[in-house]
Amino acid sequence: MDWREAMGDDVPKRTWRADEWTAQDWDEWERSRHQCEVRWLCAHRAKNGTDAAWAFLEAVRRRRGQEAFLRLRDDSMRQWKKGNRGRWGDWRE
Repeated sequence: MDWREAMGDDVPKRTWRADEWTAQDWDEWERSRHQCEVRWLCAHRAKNGTDAAWAFLEAVRRRRGQEAFLRLRDDSMRQWKKGNRGRWGDWRE
């Protein structure tokens, strides 16, 4: 089964040509990308422990800066406290 079959009807129907995207499309893409990274970090922490998660966060701080680090740290901690362990599509409000 490939990713299209796994997602079923959730596959985005828009074009993937970035030059045709609106600002709203880019905002939605960034939100989705960030949530995916948060889920990945929760799964990484569940599998490899808290120290491994902190090592990744420190790498984010070095490569992408303090703002990216804080956003990822805060959102991943919030999701972790709500029970998110990185399952596909899991996002807890």
